Amino acid sequence: MLNWKWLWFDFSGIFWRSHAQLVKLPIYLLTSIATPLIWLLLFSQIFQPVIHTGQFSEFGDNYLLFFAPGVVVMTTLFGAGWSGMGVLADISTGVIEKIISTPSNRSAVILGKLSHQAMVIIMQAVIVMVIAILMGAQGSLNIGTALGIAGFGYLMSIGIAAISYGVALLVRHTDSMMVVVNLSLMPMQFLSSTMMPMSSLPKWIQVVSYFNPVDWYVVVVRTLWLKGWEWDILLRPGLCIFGLSIAGMIFCSYVFNRALSGDWR
Repeated sequence: MLNWKWLWFDFSGIFWRSHAQLVKLPIYLLTSIATPLIWLLLFSQIFQPVIHTGQFSEFGDNYLLFFAPGVVVMTTLFGAGWSGMGVLADISTGVIEKIISTPSNRSAVILGKLSHQAMVIIMQAVIVMVIAILMGAQGSLNIGTALGIAGFGYLMSIGIAAISYGVALLVRHTDSMMVVVNLSLMPMQFLSSTMMPMSSLPKWIQVVSYFNPVDWYVVVVRTLWLKGWEWDILLRPGLCIFGLSIAGMIFCSYVFNRALSGDWR
């Protein structure tokens, strides 16, 4: 019989261990926000001329209003996608070996790490939202829509980070993991509407984007940011994101439990 008390104890123990590590390195949170700030400050100026091509009529003359939701999505994508590197660090330093030598619930251990990683990513996304608002990309953002973006972002982070963890447990080497992540995240970004409206992209990209988790989240964030809670638009991508988070956790838990009998190093 599943003991929920011990399950919570294992989950919270891993969560707060990860939090303690972050508190000791606050510079990590600051440096990890540098790339999204560059996107906001530079890309919004570089691509500003495309606003006059006729594809951005609903955004007026402000490309930042269109692009800021995309930056939130990219912050989430890259933060979660690279999180598997932390698992490799735990393997190399022997942390995983210590954890699996205890009677801790394996699923709770994974969920604790995933939840903390997702929390950090959401903190970064909120900072991006605040800065975008200060730059003039208010849109229809309010407390309710911002919480919606954070909630869906949490699920998205869980799903992508879980897959990243699972892949890290499979490849076991930093160089291999870097290749996998780079070959995955960049195409996912460019095969979505993060930087350009879907209507202006080639037909084949429009078809591929329908199955692209990044575009699911782009649709959710941009809809909430610019239009509010329009469920006729949000329902499909929202359900897909929820499904991704569940599938990612199942995959990660399966790989983690299967790897317990192997050589962690």
